[in-house]
Order: sequence, then C-alpha cells, then structure tokens
Amino acid sequence: MTTTRAELESLARHPNVPILIEDETGTGKTMVARHLHAVSQRVGDFWEVTLAALEDALANSDLFGHVRGGFTGAVESRKGFFVSAQHGTIYFDELGKASLQVQRKLLTAIEQHEIRPVGSDRAASVDVRVIAASNLPLADAVAAKTFLPDLYERIQTFGV
Repeated sequence: MTTTRAELESLARHPNVPILIEDETGTGKTMVARHLHAVSQRVGDFWEVTLAALEDALANSDLFGHVRGGFTGAVESRKGFFVSAQHGTIYFDELGKASLQVQRKLLTAIEQHEIRPVGSDRAASVDVRVIAASNLPLADAVAAKTFLPDLYERIQTFGV
C-alpha cells in the first residue's frame, strides 16, 4: 500500500495527465480517483460519470452541454459534465463499456482540451483532469477492436 500511495502522490503532481485505473470490480478504483483529485491541488469539483449509463443519442449534450434551442426540446442551456468539472476532475467509470462513438468524443476532448456544446458554433476551452476506470482489460479490448487504440494510448494506466 505504501508503494501505491507513493505512485498516487507522484501522479497527482501531474494534474493534466489523463489516468486509467484498471482492476476488478470492488477494488477501490473510485476511492483511488477521489484521492488523486484530493491531493492534486485542483480547485474545481470531482465529477463522477458512469459511461455504461450514457446513451449515445444524448452523449454530446451530457458530456459537452448544449445551448438553448440547440436541438428540439432544448428549452434552456446546459453546461455538461466537462464544463461542470472545470478546474477539477472528471472521473469516467466503466470506460471499457463506452461505445466507440462516446470513445471518439472523449478522445477529441482530451486531446484538444476543448469542447463544443450542441448547437453552438464556438468551442470552449476546458481545464479538466480526466481519470477513467475499467474493470475490463482495455489492451484486450483494443486487440478486439472494441476500444480505440488512440484513446488507450492517451490515458496513462495505473493498477490498484
């Protein structure tokens, strides 16, 4: 546990490096993510998003927000998870269960540090630490072509 704590403290000193926590269900991945946020000196909040529950049709709006009138039924603007987590940490649980469409959206946001709300013609910069967790071995998912290799390479892996 001392080695794990030392590794966490080292990772926390690099608050812009995306991190992937891979391990079995019930091993404390969320606790590790919360600890990383707490010691990272990020001033924003910790936001937890379960990707397995995210519907493809609503993913853009949920992740990046939308402007009023951006689509039928958008009667008011909404921030989305990335803007809500500004200057903080966004924790994506069950990354391995995200659809390829959602994976592509996450990859773009992580690489460019910006998002574009649905219905907006302007991109917005985001300063968010991304921590993701998976109980599935994502290297195997990459080999099976169910996980984007670019996203896997973008996120630094840490085992609990």
